[in-house]
Order: sequence, then C-alpha cells, then structure tokens
Amino acid sequence: MFLAILLSIILIYFVYNFYVRYGPYGRLISRVPGPSGFPIIGNILILQGSQEELWKFFISLHKRYYPNWKIWGFHTSLVSISHPDDFEKVLSNTKEHLSKGFIYTLFEPWLGTGLLTSEGIVKKLMINFAMQFLI
Repeated sequence: MFLAILLSIILIYFVYNFYVRYGPYGRLISRVPGPSGFPIIGNILILQGSQEELWKFFISLHKRYYPNWKIWGFHTSLVSISHPDDFEKVLSNTKEHLSKGFIYTLFEPWLGTGLLTSEGIVKKLMINFAMQFLI
C-alpha cells in the first residue's frame, strides 16, 4: 500500500514537471531568458529576503538579461519587459492583452486603478487618450 502511494506521488511529480516544462505554456515561456530554476518550484527559493534584497536581485536580473527576463514558480511565471518597443507592442495590442494576470491584483492597492492595473474597456479608453498625443 505504501509503495503504491509512493509510486503514485512520484508519477504525479514527473507528469506535472513534464507538463510545466514541455507543455504549450512551458515551451513558450522557455524562450524568454532568465535564471534556471528547480523542477516544479522554479525560482521560488531565490525570492526570499527583504524588499531591498529582492529589488537588488531584480536589478541584477535586468542588467544580466536585458531587455526581457523571466522567473517562474510552480505553473506561474513573471516576465519583465524593459525595452520601449516591447511596451509599445503590449500596450497597443488591446485585443490580446485586455486582461491582466493575478500579480496585478497585488499592485492595485499601491498603484490604484490606472493604465497599468486597469482591464478591459477602461484600459482601452486610457490607451486611446494617451496615444492621441503621439499623432
């Protein structure tokens, strides 16, 4: 009985790891440069420390992997873009990028509802207003 449970857990571990790394999302996210992580947990262990240490770590990632880098954990990843051309592509393509990831809910109390944290039609109206001055 114990052996069957242990083998089931090991099998689930390998299937989940295969899905995270080599599934459609894993293949897409593996194209973005970033530090390599452990199986399943990814880069979670390097995100320990104070806010100042994390800020310095993110700055070092930015310098090392400029213009784009990623960190990931479990089945979720965080991709940072730094180049203005990439920002323009993301902000101008409102059909694909209307909804935000769950990470933005953490920033909303700090930033409020604005261009960065808004979704849907509110974001589209803000972008149209901001882009009208570029013409």
